[in-house]
Amino acid sequence: MKQKVVLTGPCPRNIGGISMHLSRLTRLLDNECQFDFVDEGHVRYDNVFNLRSFNLGRYLSIMRKADVVHINSGHFLLRMVNIIVAKLLLRKHTVVTIHRNPDVEPCLTITRWLLNKCDHVVMVNQEGYNLMTKGIANARYVMQPAFLPPVIDDEPQLPSPVIEWFKKAQTYSGHCVLVSNAWNLVMHNGEDLYGLDLCIQAAIKLRKLHQEPKFFFVFVVATCTDHIDMLNRYIQQVQVNGLEDQFLIWTSPLSFVRLLSYSDIMLRTTNTDGDAISVREALYMGKKVIASDVVQRPQGVMLFENRNADSLVDAIERSDKQQHSITADEQLDYKKFYLELYKSDNETIDAKTS
Repeated sequence: MKQKVVLTGPCPRNIGGISMHLSRLTRLLDNECQFDFVDEGHVRYDNVFNLRSFNLGRYLSIMRKADVVHINSGHFLLRMVNIIVAKLLLRKHTVVTIHRNPDVEPCLTITRWLLNKCDHVVMVNQEGYNLMTKGIANARYVMQPAFLPPVIDDEPQLPSPVIEWFKKAQTYSGHCVLVSNAWNLVMHNGEDLYGLDLCIQAAIKLRKLHQEPKFFFVFVVATCTDHIDMLNRYIQQVQVNGLEDQFLIWTSPLSFVRLLSYSDIMLRTTNTDGDAISVREALYMGKKVIASDVVQRPQGVMLFENRNADSLVDAIERSDKQQHSITADEQLDYKKFYLELYKSDNETIDAKTS
């Protein structure tokens, strides 16, 4: 009989890294687990329970039926509520994955106390692991990125305007295509979290350095609900600097995996991070990756100084000139890893724990 697993967090029909992870996770374990969701996304979908409905009876009913509750909540308050209900109230086998760097969250003492009541805690980067364990070995904690390999054939084709834009870029000799993405425009510490502004600054500087168009940027903003004025300013900035043919801001969802297949370099210009799935997707597909130095990045990523456009330009120029050679890390048996997390006993997990 299949295990009944409840996943909390933005369900797979939402946009963003966590929902992408949950989509791939359910596909990976489809033959072994029966999944249900406590969706925390802003958009409500038919036949999927959304926590924002405040239907306490329905919420408790879903939790009670679970063999395992795997908490992927993006907000620390929702994570706390789910741990209290799943582990402290209902005594369920509880697994928590924290998909961000927890140093940006308040109430770390309470969070740490609650996590120590759970069966397993997955931290997606070393900084988060060290912060939550205080450098003391703890069998509950495991450090494992949230990346799961994409199934390319399942990815939708790119919109025709994007493909046409790529074809136009390819007419320039020695062209280099750089891609980046954001699920939304978000401010962090008074700055653009995903660094769309930084990418535009870099594009302006690169255009001045080269007589002919050479570097072509595609930045995907999958949705924009809070900062429409900021988005419009960015679009106007591209136009004022005559970069319409070299900088495409695409403002609706698309397959980033497909986008990567057309690219030469992937950019991750965030001013805070966990372990970005898009970075690991790019490495998995053999693409060059340039990322901010806000956290430790995987092997093969070229770093630039956070929020420094000149440093980003330098990294782009150096990456373009380099021969691409990345030694792939040993591949984890992802199915075995998650099935072991879901076991009711506390056997050793086959993943990085320090």
